[in-house]
Amino acid sequence: MKVKFLTVALLLFVSCATEKEVGESTVVTENNEIIIEKTGSRTDMDTPPPPPLEYYIGIVSLEKNMCGVTIQVNNKAIPDFYPVNLDEMFKVQGATIQFNATVSRAKSPEGCTLLPMALSNVTRVKK
Repeated sequence: MKVKFLTVALLLFVSCATEKEVGESTVVTENNEIIIEKTGSRTDMDTPPPPPLEYYIGIVSLEKNMCGVTIQVNNKAIPDFYPVNLDEMFKVQGATIQFNATVSRAKSPEGCTLLPMALSNVTRVKK
């Protein structure tokens, strides 16, 4: 009797958790373009694609100020910043690096007024 109950419970659990209905959504952009997302069903095994990574290219600067090391990005939207976790092998004056960056809650060195950023996927770029 217990085996039948567990079997039925397992089948109900599996059948309820394998499909979800994906609704339809309509988006109107600034250019008055209408985008309709696909409808249908999907399984719980499907995973959404990871968000695209935005890479930056910057130049390492070893300054004799309170920060010590700064990164200069050729993008006016991103000011110079203090890299909190830059590996020693990349701390070379004038080195060009490619990286992902997120704002860090870590403290900057005392007297450093630049925004602290945590870097990931750092690679050296050859010119």
